[in-house]
Amino acid sequence: MNASFGALVIPQRQINLGYASRILTDDSAVRAHQHSVRNLLAHMRRWTAPLLLNQPTFAAPGVPLRKTLALPLVEINGKLAGVLVFYKLLSLPDFGRRQLYLGRHLARQMEALLNTRHDLATGLLTRTAVEQDASHIINARPDEPHCIACIDVDQLHVVNETFGFDFGDEAILRIANLLQAPVLPDDVIAGRLAGDQFVVFLPGCDIGSATQHMQRLQTAANALTVGLASRRLRLSVTCGIEKLSKGASAFSKALAAAELACRTAKERRGDRTCTHQKAAGRAPAIGLER
Repeated sequence: MNASFGALVIPQRQINLGYASRILTDDSAVRAHQHSVRNLLAHMRRWTAPLLLNQPTFAAPGVPLRKTLALPLVEINGKLAGVLVFYKLLSLPDFGRRQLYLGRHLARQMEALLNTRHDLATGLLTRTAVEQDASHIINARPDEPHCIACIDVDQLHVVNETFGFDFGDEAILRIANLLQAPVLPDDVIAGRLAGDQFVVFLPGCDIGSATQHMQRLQTAANALTVGLASRRLRLSVTCGIEKLSKGASAFSKALAAAELACRTAKERRGDRTCTHQKAAGRAPAIGLER
């Protein structure tokens, strides 16, 4: 691409990767990217088309102008997932048709990876795949109760800062391995949302039974440790639960509510299960929180 700096940004998956050219020195490229990426994402959400700027006219104060080639990354459902972007100093040749062609090719390859049904790091389903599989069950069993749980690994930043990111990845993988039998029922559908966050669809479960399953998961997580032989850290997870309602957007609404419940439980020091009713301040049923 003959660029001085490139970046891949996928906000929902907490991915923000940058790569500086070893040949073309650009000392302020990272700062330029940090100042422009939000505007690039906003532009992509509106237009969902490549953006080529060889004669830029605006930059943040103190940040030199950059020639820019940005390409949208789009999910199967048509929503913007992120952006692949390349920068050049003004002294370098323009981005041309060849770079635009190569950029589109790279973007399509990354979209194929994004749109696969499985998360490459854990082997779990992606969020889109979980929703697709859950929708089939919901449509086939409309009169049964179904629940969604959002699961977050507690204190992962402590693991990363204390032992390094390899141990953080190990913690994520070990929790992912718990999201199946015998810890959870055989028919659960588990996926990775982003980073250290997971989603589990529990078919045929009401709030009470879903809570019991999540508490069993917490017990199993508490038995795990990561770190060095001289120092180990105990793992724990926080869970938010919501029951699915009827309607075309039932999954999305329930997942948003479960995420809210999970955040509320995290604010209460984590390592617990919280329902959306409890997070919203409504009276919960007895025994829903550890």
